[in-house]
Amino acid sequence: MTNTWKVVIAVGAGAAVGITLGLLFAPEKGTEIRKRIAEQGRKIVDDLKDKIEEKKKEKFEARKNEWIERQGSLYECVSSDPKGWPSSSPLNSPMKAQAFF
Repeated sequence: MTNTWKVVIAVGAGAAVGITLGLLFAPEKGTEIRKRIAEQGRKIVDDLKDKIEEKKKEKFEARKNEWIERQGSLYECVSSDPKGWPSSSPLNSPMKAQAFF
């Protein structure tokens, strides 16, 4: 185990002990503490959902733009020289190209 992981584990354990002691010696009632914990949990979950949705949208837009660029280059290739397709392509002969479109 590297020193980095040891530090991460030590910090995590220290935080857990600190939170536990804080809850044990808190001046509030247990029900109020549980409500606060539940509210914080909901906030964290909502924030994570928002971030996930944002990342999904970013990925979708990136993929969409990639496909639009590919479509444009494909159109340029076909419109400039349809015979430039590989011989196995259905667009290689004019008759097949008309049937394909």
